[in-house]
Amino acid sequence: MKFSIFLPMSVLVIVFGWLPVSYADELFERGSVKLATGKGYAPFVDEDLSAGGWSVDIVRQTFKQLSLDIQLDVLPWDRALKWTKDRKVLAAFPFVYSKQRAEQFLFSEPINYVPIHMYVAKDSDFLSIEQLKGKRLCFPLDYTIGSVEQAIFDKFEMIINRAKDGFACVKHVNKGWSDAGITNGYIDAARINIISDEKVDSIRIFNELLGNIPLYLVISKQHPQGQKWIDEFNHGLKLLESSGKKSIIDKQHLQNL
Repeated sequence: MKFSIFLPMSVLVIVFGWLPVSYADELFERGSVKLATGKGYAPFVDEDLSAGGWSVDIVRQTFKQLSLDIQLDVLPWDRALKWTKDRKVLAAFPFVYSKQRAEQFLFSEPINYVPIHMYVAKDSDFLSIEQLKGKRLCFPLDYTIGSVEQAIFDKFEMIINRAKDGFACVKHVNKGWSDAGITNGYIDAARINIISDEKVDSIRIFNELLGNIPLYLVISKQHPQGQKWIDEFNHGLKLLESSGKKSIIDKQHLQNL
């Protein structure tokens, strides 16, 4: 349901009292903010899922705590960041932290966490994750190497092979070009096989949780009110959590999985 384009003046003063008058007037007239996201990143962003995905649901409901609706552009991931940097949109999500991104963007509190697991070919001789120490790990070129991933590389002393994307890594592992890959623990092996056009049951995912990677909303450091927008978003997220609404959202999306 869409919000009215007019916000109560009391809400405007309380929530946006720190903004310049001209910008506050714009919000008063519009009642919404424009954001960007990518696609095909289940369960966090996926047009086929309830509410457009788990992260989309949380972000939408967070802005509702601030009496704002969101207008969401679904773009290629790189373009979502570029439009945020160029201030065509206020913010983009969900993105992982990296030092390179931190040079250009401000990061919110975490929206979601991605559980990381390792997988091997279904017919592989590797029966335990410990056997992968010193072996070859396929890591997608379109994934950012953050502290969690680097800790995994270091712990297992792995040789890193790069492939185009996650599905290319599945092929890498099945062809024997790499010994293992890592995957979002919310996606089971059967789904990976189907959407990657690989043979059914072609991979086996280990149960061990290797780490949880935070996902964030980001705003350009060049935005004149960027830090204050981040502060407001974090405030809205805290309201969502303290009200118990975020817990309900989380449970609903976990049940859908």
